[in-house]
Amino acid sequence: MNTKLNTLFAALLITASTFGQTPDKLNYQGVIRNSSNALVTNTAVGMQISIIKAGVPDTTVYVETQAPTTNGNGLVSFKIGEGTLVSGNITTIDWSEGTYAIKTETDLTNDGIYTITGTSDLSSVPYALQAKTASNLSSSSAAALNPAECNCSSYIIPYMPYSSNSSQIMYISNNPASWFGGAVLPDSDITAEAVDSVGNYYDLGIIGTAPAGAVTKITSLVLKALESQGFMEGKVSIRITLSHPEYAFVYASYNAGGVRGYVDVKCVRF
Repeated sequence: MNTKLNTLFAALLITASTFGQTPDKLNYQGVIRNSSNALVTNTAVGMQISIIKAGVPDTTVYVETQAPTTNGNGLVSFKIGEGTLVSGNITTIDWSEGTYAIKTETDLTNDGIYTITGTSDLSSVPYALQAKTASNLSSSSAAALNPAECNCSSYIIPYMPYSSNSSQIMYISNNPASWFGGAVLPDSDITAEAVDSVGNYYDLGIIGTAPAGAVTKITSLVLKALESQGFMEGKVSIRITLSHPEYAFVYASYNAGGVRGYVDVKCVRF
């Protein structure tokens, strides 16, 4: 059976559990789905986690295995650095030198055969390793908005704070077909999912419509959907899926207590 780890949140809610110069553990959360896209719930799975340094060629600097059990929402949570070591030393990785990514392989039946599920660039997360969160902040949120590519299976907003002293900017730019030399498409349904920092999963369903050739602000749509499921404050990772993503870009930014930050929206393709 082909099993995929839904990169919706896997490696997107990765944060350092220590904030020194060489942290030795990273909190990891991911949602497991089977080949039919159904959640794999309350099941022990095997996973192999690799940290890869970008280069020509890429270099695998650390590998470990884990045996987590999914919860009722298909979520697995564990600390990278506490698994069974395969190779490398996480404490000696120089996070300031180059770009790193997480590769996840999953084994639904625990028979030792892993399915490679792709990679997630660590530069896309609140990279507390070596205090790199600061590199995602800007004195001007407008100048810092950073889109993902268009025509993605889904768009990941890996970090967004919600509180009484924070505000958010999230919108979809559904550009005219003529700009891309393509066929005119209908309006696009917007489907959203989220997971918070303690592992609660929120299936927000269809939250609205992105008209073709227009810009749609989705901040209030996401907030209302989260509040309807009881989420009022905290940090979440959000997955946005569009029924017609061919010409669409997603942007995100926030202001938390006067500190403005952009969010590096990621493109996920299956």
